[in-house]
Amino acid sequence: MVKRLMLMVSAAILAASGLQAVQLTVRERSGIERFDEPVTSGVPLPEGRVSSVDGLVLSGPGGPVPCEFRAASRWPDGSVRWAHLDFQASLPADGELSLLLLPGSPAAAQSRLELIELIDRFVVTTGKIRAEIRSAKFNLFDGLWLDDGSGTYPVQIVAGHDRGIVLHADGVEYTSAADLSSTLELESAGAMRMVLRAEGKLEALSGDAEFYYVCRLYFFNDSPVVRVALSIENRGEFLQGFEYKAAVEGLQVEVPLSAEITGAYAGMPALDWDHLEPVNSAAAVTVSSASRLEYAVDGAVVSSMDPKTGKSDRVGWLGANLGGDAVAGVGVRWFWQMHPSSIELDAETGLLTVGLVPRSLGIPLDIYSGVGRTHYLRFAFLPSAEASRLGQVLAASQRPLLAVASPEYYCRTSGVFGHLADRDRSLYPPEYREEVGRVEDELDLGLENQWQKVDSRTKNGVTWESYGFLNWGDGMHYAWEAGVHEPLNIAWNHHYYDLPFMVMLEFVRSGNWRYYDYFTSRAVHLMDVHMVHLDPGHAYDGAGRYCPPTDHVRQDPSDTGDYTTASVYISPYTNHHKTQGLFGLWHLTGDERARDMALEGTDFVSGFGGYTDFDQPRGAAFQVLTLLEAYKSTGDEAFLGTAKTTFNLWYNENRGTASKFTGGYFMAGFLLEAFIDLYEIEQDERIVAFIKEGVDWMDANESVWFSAGGHGKYSNMALAQGWLAERLDDSSYRDLQLEYLSYWKGNWSNAFKDYGLTGRSVARSLYYLSYEGLGRQQPNRGDIDGDGQVGLTDLVELLLLGLRDPFNTRADYNDDGRYSLRDVIALLLRIRSEGGAVLAGVPYDKNRFGDISPEARRYLLAEIEKLGLTDSETSLLESLLGAAKLPGAVTLAQNHPNPFNPSTTISYGVPGGDPLLVRLEIFDIRGRLVRVLENTVREPGFYQVYWDGTDNSGRPQGSGVYFYRLNAGGESRMRKMVLVK
Repeated sequence: MVKRLMLMVSAAILAASGLQAVQLTVRERSGIERFDEPVTSGVPLPEGRVSSVDGLVLSGPGGPVPCEFRAASRWPDGSVRWAHLDFQASLPADGELSLLLLPGSPAAAQSRLELIELIDRFVVTTGKIRAEIRSAKFNLFDGLWLDDGSGTYPVQIVAGHDRGIVLHADGVEYTSAADLSSTLELESAGAMRMVLRAEGKLEALSGDAEFYYVCRLYFFNDSPVVRVALSIENRGEFLQGFEYKAAVEGLQVEVPLSAEITGAYAGMPALDWDHLEPVNSAAAVTVSSASRLEYAVDGAVVSSMDPKTGKSDRVGWLGANLGGDAVAGVGVRWFWQMHPSSIELDAETGLLTVGLVPRSLGIPLDIYSGVGRTHYLRFAFLPSAEASRLGQVLAASQRPLLAVASPEYYCRTSGVFGHLADRDRSLYPPEYREEVGRVEDELDLGLENQWQKVDSRTKNGVTWESYGFLNWGDGMHYAWEAGVHEPLNIAWNHHYYDLPFMVMLEFVRSGNWRYYDYFTSRAVHLMDVHMVHLDPGHAYDGAGRYCPPTDHVRQDPSDTGDYTTASVYISPYTNHHKTQGLFGLWHLTGDERARDMALEGTDFVSGFGGYTDFDQPRGAAFQVLTLLEAYKSTGDEAFLGTAKTTFNLWYNENRGTASKFTGGYFMAGFLLEAFIDLYEIEQDERIVAFIKEGVDWMDANESVWFSAGGHGKYSNMALAQGWLAERLDDSSYRDLQLEYLSYWKGNWSNAFKDYGLTGRSVARSLYYLSYEGLGRQQPNRGDIDGDGQVGLTDLVELLLLGLRDPFNTRADYNDDGRYSLRDVIALLLRIRSEGGAVLAGVPYDKNRFGDISPEARRYLLAEIEKLGLTDSETSLLESLLGAAKLPGAVTLAQNHPNPFNPSTTISYGVPGGDPLLVRLEIFDIRGRLVRVLENTVREPGFYQVYWDGTDNSGRPQGSGVYFYRLNAGGESRMRKMVLVK
């Protein structure tokens, strides 16, 4: 079910601004009601459109939304490239909120955020809570109080203490509170959000310290929520091959609650949100494995489950009832995926402990020098009257809300991803649509194949899952010795060729959240485990691990029959480097840790100057790709300068022979991709010559580098071939592009490696098969809705497009440079000229526009009156817009299209009279419930619901016959549909 909160504003207001308005959608995906949840989202903006974020406004269904704007990066002309938005949203479970980002004069936000900086601490007030955070001897919260509504904060919830972040390793206790030199700074402050950044050592009483931490605390305007991003790094001494590690016996965050703990709330699907369990001594939720989650109170198990099977977002939090005055708790993102984990309440001491590596389980963890790990926590402190909300507020930590634009906007309007086409098949000439569809289907198949192998993968007789402190966010690559189930025998993917970046691009192309979830978890692993964290200035700080690394940190065994011969290793070069996905995580979600690590990696690769390892094209490729991404993010010309130096060296070395490509034939596509990106910035025609030389050489000398037992043509070359076809207007390169694309498939024997190796740029290459990439005018531009014909539905869609996004080039139907009613009239004349049969003979879906808001419907009907339509045209349009007579009974239409892949539309009608409770369900052929699409009260009218082919947990369903049933007002209707893949 998707509950929609729709938004419409006057097209005249948008058109007068001269700037792009951006339609954003916030979708609740966890089935958890959200209450004033803080949202941080990145929105790209077209070059030259926005000079300052001070001229932006966020508007919602009820008018302007209080929002804080920050410029995250800028175009070369100084205009804003990425803006970060901070606002708050309330959504029903499975609901959607529509917003508009548009130019205007924002009203001053009524912010209650305050900061007082004292000698040894900061005091932050949000309007709901007041917290003290000390700088030296950092301990997270040194005190926290709850507002009673009078602004005096009389209810103390957290007491002062000397613990905070605690780590036990090799029998020694290390704490953040033992570090006298820790620092605390205000990283950013605005009307809606304030960020404090603490950094220091986890120090023993003896003064020894090997582990460091970076902890960010996020406070929000008038909010009881505090988000925490805690990164732990082992910065101990490193020497190549040296077995330096710490046996971590426990890693935990400790918060002493100052009031008596009388009861507990826990995130278990079998329990209601407000289920209160009396506590005498202790309560805990504990993950001992990815298949075992328990909630225990006073030593007795209250509820247990297999989280891997259920994959519920309700889990991962624990709350305390504090003597009837307040409730408090914490949620941990990816709680069961990063097992073992625990959240514990000690009623006798009042201690709330988040066990990131629970000492109580007695499962030590080896952390090698240079390895880090980031955890995302969410604390909430509420008055007892709001206890029923605590669970939803904390469980929401699993999938934070994000405001996203449409694929069309990301790919075609914003321009931030270069030449990139979204998944609208009408963008391509008919002769290429089948191959484009095949490429995209293989992308989806490969992604789902990887998701399946997260749960379990078998290689060389060893079965392993991708859950655990270091494993989560990665994928098993190989087992060196057959049948040996030992972590030191396992090699890991570590995201070949920046797999997170590839997956992020597919998210913006498709809007498929499966890509987003894969991207975020993999990017976090990339920034923590693959990237090396040593002292700033250390030669290896910001470097990458060997890929694939054995046990996450080692290179291949010197004897592949003896896994113990694998030694700890850091790549001193850039051939295993990747940071584009980290910049993407920063831009899309505002994750400051990702930004810091991306720039740390950039410092490493920029230290090489020009890169000359001509036997490893990927080394130069990923150096240049990192440098260009950093240049686009920061505007630092030095990064661009080093990238140009690398190109100059390769241009001069390879000119005339290009034989150096043969040392890394499967890597050549990456290098050409990097230099294509450099060309888009520099317009250096030598790059065209270099890429032509490389493509020609690789194709002519296939026998030199033909891979034994397989093919020697890698689809990662297709981007360069398509690019050349467009640059040189030479169709022979397009033929090559299609040939090389034909080798792309999403599922290989190595699910993770080959997906990134062969597929990294296949989606980008598709642009050069589109009308625009081919330099052709797209025909049938009147087919606004993409259904293959031009008719009255397109007229309505054009009116809606002009309303929501008047500067979209698709809205400018008559090519006069802007949208106006003239575009609608021009389209109407075309519809009429192509025959009355189009108007009168097509059985239009009467419920197609049933889900638009009443405001939008009134606007459309008013605009339609200006068109001078005939009576029959008016009648048809009014029927399409639901302005005709209401249905006399409950109706359920046949889904459209049918058969379908991957999504379909279901329309139904509620008869005139009182509102009715409506429930729309989907069942498989065995009668099992697959998805609940609607479960809400509806006013009389026509409605339209989309099904994306997934179940209630977001899992795609297979081909087959499905039934959908509507229950409304005691009446039931059922129809059949077919999903074909």
